[in-house]
Amino acid sequence: MGDETDPAAGTLLTSYARVHQGAHWPGDVAAGAALGVTVGAALASRVDP
Repeated sequence: MGDETDPAAGTLLTSYARVHQGAHWPGDVAAGAALGVTVGAALASRVDP
């Protein structure tokens, strides 16, 4: 149970790796992140705490 990591750290490392390896342009990664945050926030607002 002590080997949990922050999901945001994994997301940032993966995003960096995709750009560094030339798999995506930085704008693609930024747009995907913005879309993910927007959809996540919209879905979270529909769920009762």
